[in-house]
Amino acid sequence: MPSWIQIFSTFIPILTLLALPLLIKKLKKNTTSKVDEFYQHLQGIGIKAYITNLEKDDDTGKVGLGGRFTSQKSEGLIELRNLNSGFINIVADSTQYGVNYYLDYLVKIPNLLWSSPHRKIKLVRKKTSILTGKTIDLEWKGNVSITQILNSDYRIKDKLFQGGFDTMKGNIWIYPEPKHGYYRIRSTYFLPTRLIFDAIDIIAKHIKSFNY
Repeated sequence: MPSWIQIFSTFIPILTLLALPLLIKKLKKNTTSKVDEFYQHLQGIGIKAYITNLEKDDDTGKVGLGGRFTSQKSEGLIELRNLNSGFINIVADSTQYGVNYYLDYLVKIPNLLWSSPHRKIKLVRKKTSILTGKTIDLEWKGNVSITQILNSDYRIKDKLFQGGFDTMKGNIWIYPEPKHGYYRIRSTYFLPTRLIFDAIDIIAKHIKSFNY
């Protein structure tokens, strides 16, 4: 006749299998999403923001994410009030090596036309050495008309440096999206200091006020 220990040891694997899905579900529930994390961070640095649910026919969450078979998808939108970027789109890009996350600051440009010449803009780091050197300067390259304005506004560079951007990984890119009537300021996903956030808002203001 089997002992209680033998009976109990027989049921342990079964109980484990039954409990595992509930445990995974609980862990997922307790895990803070990138949208919630970024929203809470914005609140912490004094930015008025709101997690928004758009209507089904609103394509704001699709700006710059490509077509039907793209590897990028929106994790959620954060709406900004009284700032030059109307929304921040939290983007997940799934690759064979894992998931990369980005922040797309969306600047509405109603009169942005397909016929106008548009080029993407990239922030270039100038370093003391190519691989491991310290960042000593920042320069915008791309659309000459806009980069001249961005490079001449030293507030942007000062706030980025003071906010610690020079020590962070990743970069900032600016993409025109005439199909949707937006400019998209993209950065790798990180929680910006207030100074870096203010620098991005100044960039958005220049893009918004540019004569297209």
